[in-house]
Amino acid sequence: GNGPQRPSAGPYPGSEPEIAAYIRAVAARPNIVVHVTCHTFGGLVLTPPVNTTEAMATSDRRVYRALAGHAAELTGYTA
Repeated sequence: GNGPQRPSAGPYPGSEPEIAAYIRAVAARPNIVVHVTCHTFGGLVLTPPVNTTEAMATSDRRVYRALAGHAAELTGYTA
């Protein structure tokens, strides 16, 4: 290849220790109803739904659009 080999993300979602700890921490707190994780690789603000065919209430879409717009202002990323 053209560069160093990189390990895969793991054999299954949540298999990496840091992610497993994060999942356990959120699952142990039933009062958490939303969370934000940051991934700076693409320079994008990503929001649900993941697939364009997923059903989502219009009110929820408006909330995500507003939050993504604010995050884009703060970061300079594309929402």
